[in-house]
Amino acid sequence: MIATGMVLGFAWGSLMWGLVTLFGQKSGGVKGWLYIAISLAMIGAGVAAIFGAFGARRRGERISPRIRRGDD
Repeated sequence: MIATGMVLGFAWGSLMWGLVTLFGQKSGGVKGWLYIAISLAMIGAGVAAIFGAFGARRRGERISPRIRRGDD
């Protein structure tokens, strides 16, 4: 799920960079493309992780870590 979010974010970042470049804005060339695409890929992965955690919680799965005490 997180990889899908990364791929979609990267694709969306590439599309946005292409549109900005097409409309005449200076976008920084390859460095600008990588910056925008990777930034949006990280945002996409974060959103996918949050939605995945909410989905797991609805199914009753434990999403928080277990903290054990020394006397257990």
